[in-house]
This record gives sequence, structure tokens and C-alpha cells, in this order.
Amino acid sequence: MKITSTFRGWRRKVAAVASVVAVAASALTMAPAASAAGDRGSLRPGCEWDSYQYFTQKCQVYSPAMDRNIPVQIVASANGGNKALYLLDGLRSPADASDWVEHGNAPRTFEGSNVNLVIPGGGGGSFYTDWKRPSVSVHGPFVNMWETFLTQELPVYLEREFGISRTGNSIAGLSMGASAALSLAYNHRDQFGQALAFSGYLHTTAPGMTTAIEAAQLSAGYSSFDMWGAPMSAERVRNDPYLNVEKMKGLDLVITSANGVPDEVRDPKNLYRVVPKAGGVALESLSRLSTREFELRARTSGLDATFEYEQTGIHDWPTWDRNLQNSKARIEGFLGA
Repeated sequence: MKITSTFRGWRRKVAAVASVVAVAASALTMAPAASAAGDRGSLRPGCEWDSYQYFTQKCQVYSPAMDRNIPVQIVASANGGNKALYLLDGLRSPADASDWVEHGNAPRTFEGSNVNLVIPGGGGGSFYTDWKRPSVSVHGPFVNMWETFLTQELPVYLEREFGISRTGNSIAGLSMGASAALSLAYNHRDQFGQALAFSGYLHTTAPGMTTAIEAAQLSAGYSSFDMWGAPMSAERVRNDPYLNVEKMKGLDLVITSANGVPDEVRDPKNLYRVVPKAGGVALESLSRLSTREFELRARTSGLDATFEYEQTGIHDWPTWDRNLQNSKARIEGFLGA
């Protein structure tokens, strides 16, 4: 009896210890994801501190779909928030970073904010979409699968290393990235509930726009036919915000454009600076026309969206820096930050 009693007691102790070990192991397994959110002072795997500072980490995130590392600049939330603002750059985005950091000053604008910033680089000329075939350019053939990366691959990394939620986030883009921000939002409603488009071209299949996009991409060494195929292909239709207004209903939308008038006209002493900015004037004027056309389509379709038109501003970073600052409260409100 004594031996049996002792054995039973020993079994209870072993079971208790095993239970404690199991709980501890579970806690250790869960700890990285739980502690990751908002820990902005901790450098994550594959990352280094960006020289821009403001807790900006420059991370190399491997994309199986593209078989290469993608540079992503990330700022963790200040107080444990698990929602993120994704920021998409334009046609001339650098290969190793995003100009949203150095020129758009996004980390400074959101200094102390409870919003995570996710800023992918290297997407110049890509429209942040999945291409039909590898792009052939002066830089060599590239596989572009940006939609797959942004909506399937990157969220896994962000959740694991930064505690960022895969759902209910915000996405904003400028120029090329503006139409992409809308397209990604209406095609991935779980991941994005808010989209902001700054100085975009929002009717990409409009007469003349296919040619304009092809010309712009050729100037960067790419071709839109490698990207979306023939004019009015299924891929072009799917990625044209103008043709997908119905899919946007229920999203929180902010769409802005300036008028192509340089800020310098406010001070006659600076008028001499206007001439070198002719390209930015023309591009922003075209964006204004496209945005007005999109607004008409939205209003007649019953789409609830906020449209903002600035009295001055060209297709350049001072305009987009200002757009982001003006939208900060709206973004934080939507993300509960």
C-alpha cells in the first residue's frame, strides 16, 4: 500500500511538473508575437537601424514569389498598437528604400504615434501588382509579384516579428502607388479597411492612359504589356479603380489632388523657381483631371469618399508630405490609435 501510495503521489507530481512545463513552453512560444507589438526599441531579425532615425528599421524580407529580399522600412507603434499604415511609393521609387522616408518624412510625421508604419521599397515601375510575365528591362529580367508579397508574404513576417495584425489596416499611395493603394484595398477587404490616394491616376484604362502608362514605364525601363498584358485585359480591368467603384463601398476613402500650381506662386520673389518644375506641373494637372473624373463616377455610384483638392501644389514631395500630415488624424482615428 505504501509503495502504491508513493507511486501515485509520484505520478501526480510528475503530471503537475509536466503541466507547468507545457504552460511555460506555450508561453515561450507565444511570447515573441505578444511582446513584439509596440516594442519599437527592439531591432528585429533581418533588420538594421535606418540612418533616418525616428525608430525606423530597414528590414530585408524574403519574398518566395519573387525569390529575392525586398527592403521594407518599418516603424513599430509607440504603445503596443497592432494596426499598420502601409505606404506605397511612386514610379521612381529607389531600388533599396522608399522615398516616403527621406522625402515624405513619414516616420517624423507619425513620431510617437500608436500606428505601425510599413514602407516597402524597390517597387519602382511595378504598380505593386502581380505581373503576367517577368519584366525585361535595362536592369535585367525581374519577377514582379508585388500583390502576392504585400498581401500574403509580408503580413506573415509583420505578424511574427512586429505583432502587426493581418486585418483592418490602412494603405496609402502616391501617383503610381495611389491607384495601387485603392486596388489592393478593394481586392483585399479583410487586410485593408482604409485607403488614401494622393495625386493618383484613377482611370488607368481610359483612352490615352494605356499609352501614357506604357510611355512612363518605358522611361523607367519597363513595359506595361509585361505587367497587365493587352489593353482592356482582365488584369487591367481588375486594377482600374474607376471600373471597380462598387467594390470600394464600405471602405474609408480619402482621395486628394493638387492643381499643378507651384507653391512658389504664393510669393512672387520665388517665381524664378517655377520653370524647372514644368514636369511636376503637368503631371499634377493630369492627376487633378483624373481625380475629378473619378469623383463624378463615385458620386453617381453612391460611393462615400472624401475628396480634397489643394489650391497649390505640384507632383512632388512637398505636396505628398503635406497630404500625409493632413491625413494623420483620419488614419489614427480609423486604426484606433
